[in-house]
Amino acid sequence: MTDTLFYKLLLSFTLLISASVSVNAENKDTAISVQIKPIQQLLIQQSHIAPAKVVTNQQAKIHSQISAMIINKVPLQYLHINKGDVLIELDCRQPQINVQQQLSQIKLNHEKLSFSRKQLVRANKLKKDKNISQELIDQSKTNVKQLEINLKIQQSLLEQAKLNVEYCQIRSPFDGFISQRYVSIGSYANPMSPLLEITSSQNFEIEVTFNEQQKIPETADFKIGKYKDKATLVRRSALIDSQSKTLAARYQLFSGNTKNLSIGQTGFLNWQSQAQWLPPQYLVKRNNQYGIFLLDKQNDKNSAQFYALKDALPGQNIKVESNLNKTLIINGYQQLEDKAEVKISQ
Repeated sequence: MTDTLFYKLLLSFTLLISASVSVNAENKDTAISVQIKPIQQLLIQQSHIAPAKVVTNQQAKIHSQISAMIINKVPLQYLHINKGDVLIELDCRQPQINVQQQLSQIKLNHEKLSFSRKQLVRANKLKKDKNISQELIDQSKTNVKQLEINLKIQQSLLEQAKLNVEYCQIRSPFDGFISQRYVSIGSYANPMSPLLEITSSQNFEIEVTFNEQQKIPETADFKIGKYKDKATLVRRSALIDSQSKTLAARYQLFSGNTKNLSIGQTGFLNWQSQAQWLPPQYLVKRNNQYGIFLLDKQNDKNSAQFYALKDALPGQNIKVESNLNKTLIINGYQQLEDKAEVKISQ
């Protein structure tokens, strides 16, 4: 009887120890198995693209400086021209007549001035003999001064008349091509109306259109077909277009080699953002917030830390601080909650 009772007690104690060991084993198995990787090894730079086209920073509408009939030239649209080429010839008869008139007037004024100076010398001699009044002497001095002033005015008018003769030939201010043609031979030119529009075949720039969310880069790659060059920002629009929600900026090509480019060609600008990004597959949602799970290691215990990212969106690259030197949970994070115990697996 005593032996039977002893064996029963021994069996109960053995079962109790086995149950305790089993519970401890179960408690250890509550840690979720995950895989980890340093976040700095996963960061990427996001690539951006924007439409771009070749433009020129030099374009001019050509006006006449005088009013006259167009009698010759007038180049056709898209014709290439060089700096100094004669584009239009105006009827120059009236300006040439004006030059001759001014020359004749100057000659006459020179003769008048010469005569007045002689009169003044004679008056001063008569003054010594007291044979002339002071009033007549003053009048002679005034005549000389007035004629000197008139002569200077006539010289200025002559220069303007000669300039008007030069204006009869309208020349190109730079190398380029005729982008617009507003007149033809027989038209009447006047300073108020443009005759031609010239676009420079040099001084190329790249005009780029950005959407309002894009940050305009200081430097980027410009590409058209096989052509590729570095582009540097030179200026940008201060306002966003209210309808298209876009912003324009101009870039200068780094190499300056534009021989294979022409006005109006379209390509694109490509650049990488300075910010650091994570691939979108690591984003999870907890308590109505998007974020990632980081490994929190304290002593010998590993746990998951939910790191909220306020601007993160599903399916898009995840922007993080470049100095975030943490370890990211890359597998097993789907079933985690904040502060959940984890164990590291290979």
